Amino acid sequence: MKITITAVGSRGDVQPYVALAQGFQRAGHEVCLSAPGIFAGLIAEHHLRHLPLSVNPQEIMNHPVVQAASQSGNYLLFLRTLFREGEALVKTFLEEVCNNCQDGELIISSMIPFGAFDIAEKRRIPFIQTVLAPYYPTAAFAAPGFNLPFNWSVINRLTYGVVDQSFWQFFRSVQNCWRKDRLGLAPLPFTGPFRKIRREAPTVMGYSPSIVPTPPDWPDNVFVPGYWFLEESEDWSPPEDLVAFLEEKPTPISIGFGSMPEKDAVRMTHLIVEAVRLSGQRCVLLSGWAGLGQEQLPDTVYRVESIPHTWLFQRVAAVVHHGGAGTTASGLRAGKPSIITPYTTDQFFWASRISALGVGPRSVPYHSLTADVLAAMIRQVVTDQEMRRKAAAIGQCIQAEEGVGNALEVIERYRKSFHL
Repeated sequence: MKITITAVGSRGDVQPYVALAQGFQRAGHEVCLSAPGIFAGLIAEHHLRHLPLSVNPQEIMNHPVVQAASQSGNYLLFLRTLFREGEALVKTFLEEVCNNCQDGELIISSMIPFGAFDIAEKRRIPFIQTVLAPYYPTAAFAAPGFNLPFNWSVINRLTYGVVDQSFWQFFRSVQNCWRKDRLGLAPLPFTGPFRKIRREAPTVMGYSPSIVPTPPDWPDNVFVPGYWFLEESEDWSPPEDLVAFLEEKPTPISIGFGSMPEKDAVRMTHLIVEAVRLSGQRCVLLSGWAGLGQEQLPDTVYRVESIPHTWLFQRVAAVVHHGGAGTTASGLRAGKPSIITPYTTDQFFWASRISALGVGPRSVPYHSLTADVLAAMIRQVVTDQEMRRKAAAIGQCIQAEEGVGNALEVIERYRKSFHL
């Protein structure tokens, strides 16, 4: 079977789909991964066929206007700014996704289905929606990205409609014109495609049910098979000086904020270095897209631009990060406590789950972080034995899951039952 998987976003958004694609390929299927061109190296490293998209998520996240909107903490303002600033890219994105999906017999899309859903409709082939966070209407909790001070079932369910519409209304005009002119399809209604997608096909969640229990009001076509982890390539080996640094005592912690932009990388680096000094610990500083740690650093801090989380997190005492879905998953799998300093959208949701599970302290937003606050949280996660015990137990649970294999079974079952 020929499968096309589309995935957009940061590395943490794309890497689980590399794992999923690899799983399908090992099962004997022909797989193409439609993803931003900046991930060509990652995809090639794992011997997958890459169909590049010209959208560059790093450039988008570093755009000053997008930075300002994301730092405001206003989810709707962030999305509106993101799509308005990128409106010129939307048509190109739709066309590229369409071209990339021409040969597939099954299309799997990440959270943003636009283009992929349309070509599946045109070609009358099965389409499956996948997400890395629980974006499916429920009364149990608000949609990730809504950091509400209350838990009201009616309001919770309404927030998912807000998410749907905040995506759809910014795409609607451009996409409906494109559907008509390019594909000869009727325009989608004002309410958008999400209800139709959820009603006609399964939704597959790429996280563990041990972290977010499945709400009782979800229908039978929603599946939570477990996380999709990508193992290191056999050709990869860590720097020798990093291995030596990790073997020294005290065991260092990992600090990094992934794809999150930072206007003043020098200030944030100084904050981290001071927090490490105050806590009496050592750290591996992941530079990330913000470019942290470019200046001279003390011997207690080892800087690396990026490193496989599955390898590093097993060897540190705790993980400090922004709460991206992929980084959160890797920290949980490693069985290490996490300090989450959420920046925007679903990161606040994962921060609340980490705290509720007792495997990390109550979060402090990234833009409210100080050296004293971070140092206090570091001391807590390296000394709180109950927190460390809970983290280790959750790690063992996740390690026993077969997330990719379970997802493959669900998708294959749907493909066999698909009918027009």
